[in-house]
Amino acid sequence: MDTLKLALVAQFTVSVAFGLMQSFMPLFINKDLDESLISSTYWSSVSIFAWFGGMAITAPIWGWICDKVGIKRVLIIVLAGNILT
Repeated sequence: MDTLKLALVAQFTVSVAFGLMQSFMPLFINKDLDESLISSTYWSSVSIFAWFGGMAITAPIWGWICDKVGIKRVLIIVLAGNILT
């Protein structure tokens, strides 16, 4: 049970980090890619839409996998995928 709690805390931390990253993404795109701030904001919005759109599309699939394999195993697979990414 302790492993599951630790995995949930780690996944929450990763989710918060990605959420905070999205706040600063237009500034990074503006500086690193020499795009205008308006264009940078557009591309940041596109990336946020793609992220949440992907989550919405794959949520039923992950739910089905959790029912078949188990929540703990799936959570560990997701955490391993986050580490590799």
